[in-house]
Amino acid sequence: MNATRIFLLLQAIIFTVFGLYSFLNPHATMELLGAPSMSAMGVYEMRGIYGGVSIGAALLFWAGFFKADMQRPALYFILAYTGGYILARVAALPLDGMPYGKMPFFIAFEAISALIALILLRRQSTS
Repeated sequence: MNATRIFLLLQAIIFTVFGLYSFLNPHATMELLGAPSMSAMGVYEMRGIYGGVSIGAALLFWAGFFKADMQRPALYFILAYTGGYILARVAALPLDGMPYGKMPFFIAFEAISALIALILLRRQSTS
């Protein structure tokens, strides 16, 4: 199994578990992120964004794992999705200060994921 397939498998598992967890228990997800109280609309949004989008992403990553022609789209999505989070988090630093709690773990995951996706895409384009 090559590095791209291993990476997509790991991403697929992580996003599947996180998406299902967030959809089924949005209050616990928000508590994990350090924002425990939510309105009914907040719960609805959590299920859609952290649950639904993560599950949808996981399906793309599973497709990339099983089908070689889906690897590049999956890697581009990882780069755009996690890279977008990193860009927004860096831009938010002057507005909100340094993150705390479990947030640095999420930031590290996003940064590492974006970097690995970029490396794998570059490696594919040169081969």
